[in-house]
Amino acid sequence: MAGTLSYRLRVDHIYQRRFDSSSLAQALSSSHWYIITRRPSTKIIAESTAVGDGILTVDFLFREDFGASQRVQTLGSDFSPVGKIRGFHVHENGAYFSLYVDDQLIHGDAWALASLLSGAKMEIAKQEVLYIGQAFGQDGGSNAWKRTSDHKKLQRIYEDHVNADCEIFVAPLSLERKVWTGDDHIEDDEDGPSLDAYYDTLAFTDGRMRKTSIDLVEHSLISYFNPHYNEKLKEWQAGNPTDAMRKMRSAGFRLIHVHLSGWWGLARFYSAQEPDAIRSHFISHDIPPEPRRPVLRGISAEQLSEWRIDAMLVREGADFFADKAEQTGATLRIFGDEAPIVRKPPGVQLFAAHETKMSNLVNNTKAHGEIRAAILARREEERKANEPLEHSGKSSYDPETGTIKVGVYEDGDTERCVLHDPGTGYVNSVLIIGEPGMGKSNHLRVLTLEALLTERFFVIPSDPSGKNNLRRKWRGVCEDHYFAEDLEETVANLQAACRIIDSRYRENNYSQPSREIPGIIFPIDDADSVLQDARGLRLVEKILATGGKVGVGLFIVAANIFAMEANPAIIHTLMSCEIKTAFATNGYFVLADLQARYGEPRPSTWNAESLSMLLYTSKKDAVLGFLAAATSCELSPADACEWADGLLGANSMPEVGRKLAPWKMVDGDPRSWWTLDLLEACRWYIRRNNDAWALVRVIANFPPIGTTRNADMLEWAIGAIGNRFTVDLAKWRIGPSTGEKGLSALYVDVKGSIVGKDRSESIKQLIFGLR
Repeated sequence: MAGTLSYRLRVDHIYQRRFDSSSLAQALSSSHWYIITRRPSTKIIAESTAVGDGILTVDFLFREDFGASQRVQTLGSDFSPVGKIRGFHVHENGAYFSLYVDDQLIHGDAWALASLLSGAKMEIAKQEVLYIGQAFGQDGGSNAWKRTSDHKKLQRIYEDHVNADCEIFVAPLSLERKVWTGDDHIEDDEDGPSLDAYYDTLAFTDGRMRKTSIDLVEHSLISYFNPHYNEKLKEWQAGNPTDAMRKMRSAGFRLIHVHLSGWWGLARFYSAQEPDAIRSHFISHDIPPEPRRPVLRGISAEQLSEWRIDAMLVREGADFFADKAEQTGATLRIFGDEAPIVRKPPGVQLFAAHETKMSNLVNNTKAHGEIRAAILARREEERKANEPLEHSGKSSYDPETGTIKVGVYEDGDTERCVLHDPGTGYVNSVLIIGEPGMGKSNHLRVLTLEALLTERFFVIPSDPSGKNNLRRKWRGVCEDHYFAEDLEETVANLQAACRIIDSRYRENNYSQPSREIPGIIFPIDDADSVLQDARGLRLVEKILATGGKVGVGLFIVAANIFAMEANPAIIHTLMSCEIKTAFATNGYFVLADLQARYGEPRPSTWNAESLSMLLYTSKKDAVLGFLAAATSCELSPADACEWADGLLGANSMPEVGRKLAPWKMVDGDPRSWWTLDLLEACRWYIRRNNDAWALVRVIANFPPIGTTRNADMLEWAIGAIGNRFTVDLAKWRIGPSTGEKGLSALYVDVKGSIVGKDRSESIKQLIFGLR
């Protein structure tokens, strides 16, 4: 068992222009590597562009391959979700475009627009790799362009293609994430990697890459694509290693993964060596001991492990990541007036919006019409999907359960909401949150109408925003003089609710909602202004705390609950509603996160009654694991590390040496430390919470890129647990943490037993999350 190095690269941009030495240096100023590519020219036919109803359609003149004839491709897209299109211009004889979406200037080359509008279609998105180079500053502290010989190579490529109908692109690459593990793809008893050697030769302790790592990644890319203009490093020969390969091997690593994705999904890189023009290239190379196969690139180990994660990556990683990449959309990065000068071709003037006149030419060809018709049809489908549901007008109330029907699940089962407890008469309050246009107000209307149809509830509706046509929609159903259509009238209704509550407590005459003494519901649509008003919040708090026992409840729609997080008291109040619904694509996780952070907190780190899992999150990282043990928070960091060593048996296996790698401080914080179990290939953390040192056995680390919101983190954590175990979890709760600003800890207890799953599929899912 040795170690594995993993690097994920992103394409920062793809420049389609001719560079001199100084402008190339600027373009590569934040990158370690770059790729030079080519593809047949793509031009916009200026007279073909048509804009209307928020839809842009364009004719492009292009060739699929260098030997193919030119043809016209009509492409289009719906821009209405992002804004109004205006000021579309074509520059450089169709090679470049600019337009405004609302007040945002967007500009780029014709190829990028064509790839975007086509969804990175193969014949448009593919780019042939000609050369791979390196731009690396001293000690990795900054990147600099000093390799003049490589710039001469770029000029040679320009010269070789000067009379060819093709475009040359330069794509700077930068490191998105690097990970190393103490495991690899081979079953043997070799010693694991050396942390000292890793930090001496491959990386700095602050995370920067050393020259050896830069060279290894460059070598991996070149030997994989085997570009025509590269002269060195075109083969990865384990039997004839480079200096960087020898340093990698001496540090205890013998497997390297390099994951390269196309620029925001627009580019499909390929070469004669790797002809598949895919959007994600997962590259693996190794330096195994004898015996090994004589290969010029790729994996030379003769026998791979049947169960190790990196062996699975070697066998299936390329196909797995390629398939995942095909499921993503294409995105055009927006550059406005502040775009780097190197992005604009020389001589291109980007006009201000007020100086631009939209062309009156409208192309009515069949292709344009078909695209527009398809987009308009999709809009209509979305409109129908989001329009209010029709109600039969008949009550679905079940007095035995106190429930009403509020919807239907995808599988056809009826969704019911508990209006009241038929045993105690307790009336529930309801919170409705979600994204705009997802049906919050419609759901409120269904709840309100169903409550009225029971003939056991009296309804007093409010609309503090005054924009929901409340009186027109509910006149004849509710008592007219109870309508509230601004903030003051809504506060008056809430004051009336509190008087009713006080009266019922005094008279003690309420037992169940009935015609004689009905339950009373106060629906409030778009209640944000009420909740942010000191008077309104106090009244809401009282009703939620005391109203249910005497038959008074609230139905609250919060249009933007996250905007209220600056005042945690509001969220704490809303989380006390008995029933909560989120109209969002990840509504379950949004509610679980809000309930965890604003519900009843966990009082202490350790729970002796149950196995617990813990999720630490910060802006930089997330750690999910089992809470294995806890001890006094009074221990010093050194004593805490020694305590953890004792529990984990760090020195209990003298025949194989130390089991644990030395403890490393996390981001310079003496309250957080981690180590690697070199035999089990797993990570351990110790964190000094405000009440205890916690020892955590890591289940998963490094959520997918883009996972930054709390709900996304929780979704990732729940998915990682579900991929590995069959387990019933209690509610997540916020609990003790280190006290570091920006670092929070969520805990969840395991109910009953926990059973490990077959890891073949779960490892694939975990790999995609980690890499």
